[in-house]
Amino acid sequence: MPELPRKSFPLEAPDLARIFVEAHPGPVPSRAALPFLAGIIGVENAGGKALVQHNWGNIMAGDLWRSSGRDYWPSPVSDPEQPAYFRAYDSHEQGARAWWSLMYGKRYRSVLEAALGRSATAVARELYRTGYVVGGSPSAYAAGIARYARQWQGLFPARIGGAGFVAAVFGVSVSGIAAVIRWG
Repeated sequence: MPELPRKSFPLEAPDLARIFVEAHPGPVPSRAALPFLAGIIGVENAGGKALVQHNWGNIMAGDLWRSSGRDYWPSPVSDPEQPAYFRAYDSHEQGARAWWSLMYGKRYRSVLEAALGRSATAVARELYRTGYVVGGSPSAYAAGIARYARQWQGLFPARIGGAGFVAAVFGVSVSGIAAVIRWG
């Protein structure tokens, strides 16, 4: 019912990085992990130039989403391996928050863990293993993540407290790990 046209709302890299950090729930991730996670957004949306309907991660709109009356847009690709519809959001902030929420869910949490290791290959492997990405080449996806991570690494603040990120990923208390690991 609320099918929207495939309309892009592009962002330049500095704005994308700023919104990406601001949309994170709670304390921001380690500075070292951020470029690898943002690299996913870069690959999914041509470096911010193809952010369609504010959907930062090209999150699919399944039957439940569409039947609930929420907005969505049709995929331009007619491939049986690819989702047919994607969620639409009202703003970049809303789309970025939805992506973080998805990543902190049980299914994709291993992607966040892989980013802590600063390996684009490990991040891509987890994206494919969890079903976030289907089709295409894992090595090409990893190369894209690495390219955006290199290009965007200087866009994130120099000092970011990341203990909250680790606590959320591993389910431990922030005070317990702050004494063991120093982030930023």
